[in-house]
Amino acid sequence: MKLIENPTMKEKRHVFNLDNLLKSDRTWSQDMQAQEGVISLLQKSLDSRYFLLRNVLLEGLEIPIPLVMVGPPGIRVLYVSGIRGVFRARDEYWEKMDEKTQNYRPSQPNLITRTMLMGRAVDTYLASHAENIPVSEPVLMFSDPGIYVEMSHPPVRSVLMDAMEHFITSLVQSRPLLIPQQIQTVIALLSSSMNLPESAEDSLPQIRDAFSMKDDEKPKRQLPALNVSLPDDEAAMKLVKKVPITNKQWIILGIMMLVNIVLIVGFVFLILLNP
Repeated sequence: MKLIENPTMKEKRHVFNLDNLLKSDRTWSQDMQAQEGVISLLQKSLDSRYFLLRNVLLEGLEIPIPLVMVGPPGIRVLYVSGIRGVFRARDEYWEKMDEKTQNYRPSQPNLITRTMLMGRAVDTYLASHAENIPVSEPVLMFSDPGIYVEMSHPPVRSVLMDAMEHFITSLVQSRPLLIPQQIQTVIALLSSSMNLPESAEDSLPQIRDAFSMKDDEKPKRQLPALNVSLPDDEAAMKLVKKVPITNKQWIILGIMMLVNIVLIVGFVFLILLNP
């Protein structure tokens, strides 16, 4: 998997703002750190057909989309959280269990809504710049094994750390939703929206070449031509073409001729000895 990272992390101020649900909070830096383990695991498990864009700045968003994965199975908008505790996700509600009362209470930030709106933001941006791009799947991931989440029809997919292997397997086994040209378009659009400096753009992988179905840029070693060791004499080339006989066949012919000569000589001697 190829990682495309935004080194600038400059926030844009435009009109679109997700009802302030994506404002920075104290969990944001914690979640940024939680991404590292997930990114490392994805890089080890997925091949070069997959791309992971980190900190994608879309027009109108105040903060970047943490992770967007693009590959043959489609687009996944990933939000990785490093929180721990006991939580419950019912539809779009996000609740945490109070340790004292053992009751669930609404928890902020609402990670279900946050992940869902990030997915919608990516879909809106892509739909406004390209056609026939399938909608993304928002995925909420938890990196800390000390979390328990009770799920009841949430609008986003949730993945615990011990289920990461199953998540990756499901990706690999999923039917393709994006053709190479569509993957190239999505990567180009999301990369350009990140407003990378020229130095960062130069370091991006060559997406066009990766999906152009052509040979790699590195030239392959050419096999030597068949007649490279033969003389350039035209008559010699014609002679070779007229006599397609191997060395083994020449040896067999020589033995047969020698046997015939011996037989003829013997026959002549018999005639001379018996006048």
